[in-house]
Amino acid sequence: MAQRDIEQPKLLQSLDPDVVQVDNQDLYHPLFAHDGDSVLCSRDRTMFRIHSIVLRATSGWFRTLFTLPQPTSESDCDPRVKKSHGPLHVSEDAATLAALLQIVCGLGPPNIPDIDAAEDILVAAEKYDMAGAVSTIRHVVMHPPIISSSPLRVYSLACCRGWEDEIRMASSHTLSLDLCSDTSMAQLQRCGMSCYDLAKLMALHRQRRDDIRTKLSNPSLFSANNDSPCSKCSFKLRHARWAEFKATLIETLETHPLGAAWTLDDLWERPRLFEMLDDACPECGTPMYSVEFTLKHLKSLVQDLPQVVST
Repeated sequence: MAQRDIEQPKLLQSLDPDVVQVDNQDLYHPLFAHDGDSVLCSRDRTMFRIHSIVLRATSGWFRTLFTLPQPTSESDCDPRVKKSHGPLHVSEDAATLAALLQIVCGLGPPNIPDIDAAEDILVAAEKYDMAGAVSTIRHVVMHPPIISSSPLRVYSLACCRGWEDEIRMASSHTLSLDLCSDTSMAQLQRCGMSCYDLAKLMALHRQRRDDIRTKLSNPSLFSANNDSPCSKCSFKLRHARWAEFKATLIETLETHPLGAAWTLDDLWERPRLFEMLDDACPECGTPMYSVEFTLKHLKSLVQDLPQVVST
């Protein structure tokens, strides 16, 4: 078994505020067992006492490690000396290691504030072959605040691991995003997904805009697409404002797409768009369009659009 490259600790202070200092030397995390027979040391020199039986039961990596021949000393022959493993220096920081061990020790869900923390824990769980911890993080990233604040990062994590249900769900959370905005670019810069997975997401966004464009011009859905005369005075109407409304809406959707759970508040530049529908017959003054009817059909149209990428 190849030995892992271990980054030597360089910092004496811990990043975790719940850590106490012992004898001005290394730091011990207070959340974990004081009588544990294994000691892990994070890269920022926070020490964790853990029962080896827990590590054996939850980690394939540690289970293999503990089966390897261990160095012997004179104390190994003395029954009065309690045998222990460690300290074993690992490359994770204290916050990541604490959260990971909190999961595998069954100490309740750790605080995982953002996608960066979640990804660090996930990578560590995969590194140490901790299937239970991987499953926990897989569940956590699909709920607020992580999925709502970083849907592109979650989509990337899911794509890289072949999590099909999570891929579809995360893709639906990206629908209200402009994939070319600075905010999206900042997320994409830290994504490890393939070009193909990104292309599938972009194709979903493009298909939604194309479908909206097509349906807005459908005479059976919106009567303004017909050349019918005024219903009251039979004056031949010109629907220049309706054409302007459609063009403006499609242009708006390039930078402010409509999400899966679309509401009226999501319609960008709503007053300007409504103004375009405030047109009347030049002959008798009868309103040419119904804002209420138009919005009702627009909402129905959005609900029928594709919501997720194909997997």
